[in-house]
Amino acid sequence: MSDRQIYLPIQGPESLRSADAIAAENVQAASVDRPNVVGEWSGVYDWPVLAVHATLLPNGKVLAWDATPDDFDPNGGIPPNPHAPTASNTTRATVWDPATNTHLSVNPDTQSDIFCAGHAFLPDGRLFIASGDVGALGRFEGTNIFDPADNSWTRVQDLYAARWYPSAVPLANGEIVVVGGGPDTVELWTKDNAYRVLTGATRTGEIYPWMHAAPNGKVFYSGPFETLYRLDTTGEGAWQQLAQR
Repeated sequence: MSDRQIYLPIQGPESLRSADAIAAENVQAASVDRPNVVGEWSGVYDWPVLAVHATLLPNGKVLAWDATPDDFDPNGGIPPNPHAPTASNTTRATVWDPATNTHLSVNPDTQSDIFCAGHAFLPDGRLFIASGDVGALGRFEGTNIFDPADNSWTRVQDLYAARWYPSAVPLANGEIVVVGGGPDTVELWTKDNAYRVLTGATRTGEIYPWMHAAPNGKVFYSGPFETLYRLDTTGEGAWQQLAQR
């Protein structure tokens, strides 16, 4: 609104009030006892996992996960990690239903450590989850797909490189780009349900790079580093430097 004020005559001790003040009071009055307008805090209650990752599913429920205690214990754990046989690489997961405030345990049965994974939805509503650890006791290259229709996990092709905090970006054509998390390579999950390494696209593999699908089919890198890039996923792939932010 402009700086000009409109004054209206009213009854009462005040002779004039601005239209802005009246409008503000009306909005405030309309918001009273309306949590969908002003929000609302519930009481505190326990969850079965620490929601290190949480994803709103198409059915309105929430999938969340963390790591089991054995994931950080070098002396125990089943199933074994092939890179560290005395350590476990399992994950705890839950599906929370906000409508009933109930939890369903959906721990993966795929011998997978997805504690620090990147994830994005496939076109059919299933959740694609890439890698999750590069530690000495938990290196993991696996890829999992969670189906909210039946709460099932499926282990699919492994990444070519283990990644810790990668970004997974869904593209308009149904493919998913996996970037960062340590390796300087880029991997593309294709419509053939297999990975293809973009050998022409290599650069610093920082954790959780800020990646966004662009309208022209390319992928825009907006940070966290100051130099902006554009990723072309066709052919061998290529990074194009754009500008500084």
